[in-house]
Order: sequence, then structure tokens, then C-alpha cells
Amino acid sequence: MKLRPYLWLFVAAALLYLPGIPWGLPHANDAARIAPWGPDELAPLAPAAELYNVFIARKPPFNPQYPLFHYFVVALFVGPYLAWLWLTGALSAASTVYPFGLADPVAALKTMTILGRLPGVLMAAGTVVLSAWTGRKLWSPRAGWLAAAFVAVLYPMAHYGRTATVDVPALFWIACGYAVIAAALREGWTVRRGLLLGLFAALATATKDASYTAFVVPGAALLFLPNPAGRWKPNLALLGAGALAYALACGVLFHTGRFLDHLYFITHGPDIGAYFITPPTPAGYAALVAETARLLADSMGWPLLLLALWGAIRIWKEDRRLLVLAGVLPCLLLLIVFPVRLVLLRFVLPSAWVLALFAARGALDLGQRRPLLGRAATVLCLAWALIFQADLLWQSYHDTRYAASEWFRLHAKPGDRVVYFDITVKIPHLPGGVLSIKKAGRGDALSEKPEFVLLIPWEAYEPVREKSMTPEFHRALLDGSAGYRVAAHFQPRSWFNSRPVTVVNPPVTVFARTGPP
Repeated sequence: MKLRPYLWLFVAAALLYLPGIPWGLPHANDAARIAPWGPDELAPLAPAAELYNVFIARKPPFNPQYPLFHYFVVALFVGPYLAWLWLTGALSAASTVYPFGLADPVAALKTMTILGRLPGVLMAAGTVVLSAWTGRKLWSPRAGWLAAAFVAVLYPMAHYGRTATVDVPALFWIACGYAVIAAALREGWTVRRGLLLGLFAALATATKDASYTAFVVPGAALLFLPNPAGRWKPNLALLGAGALAYALACGVLFHTGRFLDHLYFITHGPDIGAYFITPPTPAGYAALVAETARLLADSMGWPLLLLALWGAIRIWKEDRRLLVLAGVLPCLLLLIVFPVRLVLLRFVLPSAWVLALFAARGALDLGQRRPLLGRAATVLCLAWALIFQADLLWQSYHDTRYAASEWFRLHAKPGDRVVYFDITVKIPHLPGGVLSIKKAGRGDALSEKPEFVLLIPWEAYEPVREKSMTPEFHRALLDGSAGYRVAAHFQPRSWFNSRPVTVVNPPVTVFARTGPP
């Protein structure tokens, strides 16, 4: 197998995702504005803060949301830059308090965010390459290239592949594991493959806990595969390598207390209003299944999803063992979606990835039966998905908050106060000296008569949060009885009515005070 085509594929995939990396960088001219617009990003300061508290301070505060492994990965990119700042005098007397010892926190935190997002870009490109290898191993070289193309244009890859979230990195390790599974299904279950699968499954789970669900069905199937070395040896290799790698990667050996905090977090749930809103009834669970199907269609586009279903039919007729790869979808529903009664676009990414592999088999079959139809279906799937990806990139560069930031630059002055009602990091960039104040959306929220009120709908957050603004307060803002008028409104522009990633380019309304303070 020649490596050069795969290297070129890696470069092409990285260039596909790289243009979106500047979206939503922080403008850290205030202690409350140090994070990017993306939800749950481990940038810019999270790796340095978390590893410092684990290895040096040996005490909280910790961020218990994720295991420790991806903090190490991001630190490999951010750490050398921090060392450079220290050597050049731009970082002195490092502190946990803003500006953290940085001579220029605005520039430094922007650069650290870009560096923290680079692993996502590289691992997204690596996932595309692994898809090509896996499709080739399962079916043929042509199927491999089709799989790579279909995975590259998945809608969530375009967004999460350019942020510092754990979703695409977790998918990368899942893809590594599935490459081993593909080899085992085609060529046999061996001790070496057991070691590799245990390693990759552990790294995926130590990146994002829910990743273990991707390995439940295919892992169980492999335990019953015949092998020349005896069934128990590869199985023991899988379990032993997995346990050891997870113990090292998740951080339990480095700080047990931090790991216990993490276990409490994932078993008791974060304190947000999105979880458990769907009622635990047959109708509620049916709605969750329908929402999962809709998100899969958003992730792939309807043409590619239909092609994947055709591929699954062909696999059923040719080699049913390969359908164990689709076990990720029922596990997603039964082990993640149903327990928390919530599904998000990023939850379905591993399932969309597996279905993209199946779509490659479907396209290969159509091409063999009806060459013209096969080519047309492939072009339609790629064009459909690429147009939606291009629209997302266009929205990233025309995010409404850029225009709102410019509006505040022209109309706000130092000392002005801007009241908002949800997450600080999602608001537009404000000029230096302008105060941002978080309030609950009740009648007393404007008792101090701030100069401006900023409103971004809850639907623009991920996950969608429980509304904290009362309807009465909202009406008072809109009709002017609260003492404010609409000073500016920025409506998102898109080529399509459907905008699956609502955290990009949300509607923004600015209210200005109509009377004296």
C-alpha cells in the first residue's frame, strides 16, 4: 500500500477544515471574556489550568466535565507557545487571575485558542485518512476513497473539526479502533489487534466518556471470532491493554480526587435545564428517535443518508458480520440519548461516520450495477454536503456578533454597562472599559438602568438551555415599557433555512435605554 496518496489526502482534508479555525476567537480585554464562542472548548486556558491544578497545585478547582487525556493533547500545542512567551518576557509571574501574567492577554489568548483548535483540525484530517484505509480494508480501494470523501463532507466535521472540543478527537480514536476492527473482521482476531483495539478504545473513552458506546457491539462480536492463537489470548490482550491505557489516560493515577469529581459529574449530570426535559414516556422516547434521525440527516444530507441505507442493504446480503459496525447507533440511543433524554448534533457524529462508510459501499454497488447512476449519486451526495459546509463557513465569517461588536465599538463608551441573560463567552466582543453584567430575566434585572441590554435567543446555545427570562419581562423589553428601545438587530444570513449549528451566527438584538439612569 502506497503512503503518498494518504499523505495528500491528509493535507487536502486539513485544508478543507483549516479556514474555519478563526471563528469566534476570544477578545480578552476583560476577565469575563477569555473564552471563544464555541461550546465546551478546551481552549485557550483549560489545558494549562487543569494540568497545573492536577500536577502542581494538587487541588481544585477542576473542570470535571471530561477525562484528562485531551487536556494533554491540547497542552502539546499550547505549551510551547507559553514557553516562548516566558522566554521573551511576554509572560511573567504566571497567575490564576486575569491577565494571568500575560503582557498582552488579548493577542496571547487568541493565539492560544488557535493552537488549542489545531489538534481538532489535524485529527479531523486523520479521521478522513482512517476512513479511506477502513473502506479499503472492508471492500476495495475505490470504496476507501469514497468513504474518505463522504466523511470529509459530513456537516459536524466542518464545525467540530475546527474547534477545541473533544468530539472530533474522540471520533479520531474511534476511527483508529474501527480500522483494527475492520482488519479483524476481514483477516482474523489476533493478539496484536486485541492490544491495539484496547488501546484505541481506551484513548477514545479517556477523551470523551460516551465513546465507549461505539465499541460495545463490535467489541462483543470480536470476542466470539475464531482465531489461530486461541480465543482467550486476543480477548485478554484487549481487556488488559484497555484497562492499563485508560488508567493512564483518564488521569485517575495522577489525581484520584479529580477523577472522582469527574465520575460524579457524569453520573449526576451537569446543572443545566436541557437534560431530562423530554418526558420518559413512549411518546417522549419516540420523539428522541425522530430527533436523532433528523440530526443524522442534518449531519450527512438526505442523499448521503439514503445511499448509506442502500449500502446497509447490500452489506446485509453480502456479509452480515459487517453490520456490527452499525451497533454504534442503537448504543447511542440506549446508553446516551434515552438516559439523559437529550440528543445533540455532536452526539450523532460517530453514527454518521459509520453510515458514511456504508454509503461508500452503496455507491460502489450502484457504480457496478449502473455506472452512470453510481456517478450521479456520488456527485449529488458530495455536492449537497459540500454546499452546506460552504454555507457554514460563510456564516462563520459573517457571524452576527462581528457586526454587533462593531456596533458597540461605535456606540458604547468606557463605563457603560451591558446586561445579558446567559453565557458570557457567547456575547459579542465589547470595547475595553465596557462592563458586561449577567442577570436573570426578571422584572428587577434592569433596576440599575444599564445603558444597554443584549438579547440572544436560548435556541442559539448548545445544548438549548432552560429559559431564564419571564414572558412578562420579554414583552416589556419589546414594547418599550421597560424603558428600552431596539437600537440594533442583527439577523443571521444563510443560504438555507436549515441551520443545524445554531451556535454560529445567532440572532442578536441590542436594546438601548430611552431615559436617564
